[in-house]
Amino acid sequence: MGRKPRDISGGRVLIKQNGDFCKNNYEANIYKNKLFEIAERQNVDIYGYYIGKSNIMLYIHSEDIAKFMQILNSSFTRERNKNRENKDKNGKIDRYVVTSVGDNEKDDIAKFIEQNGGIIFVKSSKNISIEKKHSINNIKKRKNMNIVALNSETHKNLRYTGGKIPNTTIAKITVSEMKKCAENFCIVFTNDVVPTMVVLLGQTENVIIDDEFSGYIPASLKNYPFLLGNADGKRVLCVDMDSDHLSENDKGERLFGDDENKSEFLDKVIVALKNYDSDFKRTQLMMEELKKSGILINKELNLKVADENYVLIKGFSVVSRSKLNELDDKTLAMFVRNGYMDLINIHLSSLSNFQTLASRILEK
Repeated sequence: MGRKPRDISGGRVLIKQNGDFCKNNYEANIYKNKLFEIAERQNVDIYGYYIGKSNIMLYIHSEDIAKFMQILNSSFTRERNKNRENKDKNGKIDRYVVTSVGDNEKDDIAKFIEQNGGIIFVKSSKNISIEKKHSINNIKKRKNMNIVALNSETHKNLRYTGGKIPNTTIAKITVSEMKKCAENFCIVFTNDVVPTMVVLLGQTENVIIDDEFSGYIPASLKNYPFLLGNADGKRVLCVDMDSDHLSENDKGERLFGDDENKSEFLDKVIVALKNYDSDFKRTQLMMEELKKSGILINKELNLKVADENYVLIKGFSVVSRSKLNELDDKTLAMFVRNGYMDLINIHLSSLSNFQTLASRILEK
């Protein structure tokens, strides 16, 4: 019972299984309770399910499908059979079938389960993962931002007037910012080949940093509209000319003096950008090691309302405490030597802010 094709060991899948599952609602509730209980223990994401008398369907994401299904089936049948007569003859369950679910199939699978009377927690078209938001934001930046290299002659009259930070749902951060960010934000990682460390700010808009916010603001937001770009292998100071933080009137900080040399203000901007650039490279080295070690797991921000779970934000990763404890001595020693263990603990402590973030999203 419970075998599957060996080539599908993990990922986002649809599982179908036939058999003598549930004779009544009592037994269906046993299966449902076991499903959620074991999914939580095994770090399995449940996107939807159907529980019938003679078959079940599970729409999940698991890194070890065989282990999850073995525990679920044995735990369910053991509990269910306590109240059944002729235990040896009742409750036979067939082998299950596993099908991988691609990004272009998510909506169809959700609709299929719903149409068959199942429960769906995720509406894929309305819950864009944060790595997808990164791609969308990058496209928008290329289309909507007017990035140019600063030039003392062309921009001699340009001034920085300040303004509100960009209204974004996520912000990149570096290792040196983690401790301060952990006080108010959830620190998580994108699901890229080399993950990026970010803080979650909201579902469709920034709901954490408002006019009354007095905590630390990530440098990637404070540095706007300035950034370092690449030109002929060199880092060049650039600016978004369409930003409302800039003006050519007589108000604000001058970028260049009358002699067209950089102003003291612009010198400070350059120092801040160089420090951030260096720190970001150091951060990416850590992210490469975390990804390589296999301790990152997929996570979702859920909200429970009237016994139903709703996905607010998905498509990000966090460190798994159980996988961290399973690391070999050599990797753990390297983590400690490089200071990664302290940073991982800061990341894990920041996840206590999930409830605040969910509440803010709900208020909006």
